[in-house]
Amino acid sequence: MNIRKLRGLHSHDIVNPIICHQFLAIILILRPALTKLANVLWTRELQKRLDADNIPITAITIHPGFVNTFSDRWPFPHVSRWLVNLFFSTPDRGAFTSLIAAASPAVRADPQKYKGAYLQPVGELVEPSDQAKDPKLAEELWRTTENYLEGIGL
Repeated sequence: MNIRKLRGLHSHDIVNPIICHQFLAIILILRPALTKLANVLWTRELQKRLDADNIPITAITIHPGFVNTFSDRWPFPHVSRWLVNLFFSTPDRGAFTSLIAAASPAVRADPQKYKGAYLQPVGELVEPSDQAKDPKLAEELWRTTENYLEGIGL
């Protein structure tokens, strides 16, 4: 292969745009799922470490639901907000699950039930997937996070 021929080429010169759009669509669909998986794994590992050190903190992963935090930045925000709110919660309602995790007497009364738990709207305890309960995967994510933070000097 002649490297000089490759100079000046851009990815759009080599890659089929249809494949790029399909790849982008897959990433946009998978990204929230992978992020949620990472959040559940990390929180469960955090809870394990808190418990091992006898620190009385309850770590909870929350899913606020689909919350409209963006329509005010669209053209015609009053119309956009009205349309989007047909399918998404308002920010006030979207905060309910966070508030339940942070301040509910039920969490305080039965912390064992909520330690490392996953809450979805509105404050419903949900059993995470088998993958999200994998302790080896959680440990690997924890180590990866520590290594990354150490690599950037934190």
